[in-house]
Amino acid sequence: MGRTDYASHGENAVVLGAIAAVQGDKIVGASIDDYQFMSTDAGVKGVPNSDKGFSKGYANPKNVLASKRVNADYYSKNMKDKAGSTISYTDNLNAIEKFAAGKTIAELEKVQGYLTAIPVILRISYIFNNKRKFIFII
Repeated sequence: MGRTDYASHGENAVVLGAIAAVQGDKIVGASIDDYQFMSTDAGVKGVPNSDKGFSKGYANPKNVLASKRVNADYYSKNMKDKAGSTISYTDNLNAIEKFAAGKTIAELEKVQGYLTAIPVILRISYIFNNKRKFIFII
């Protein structure tokens, strides 16, 4: 079982606990979630205790640390509006987890190298960029 925390993109979000279960040299399962601060005004559900003492550390208590998976409807709409995403955030994460299952770490490293080498000619969606990094951190 492996776990990692990772800055998924820029300075505004974090993966807390991308987890991979490995048997021998193969990944048998993976689980990913991504967190960032989101406004409760949009009906976002923050991490546990965001409405209690934990929020005292927030610069703005209305902007809570929140799971993108838990708030997938809100986050997917945001990505559709801002980046033209056509796939829900949860579907993207589930596809990455399914893709990783049965692969060796070496196989995923090859995929990472391939994706990094692709020239950016056309607009690549924000979600695609996150997929590349999620594959790398599994």
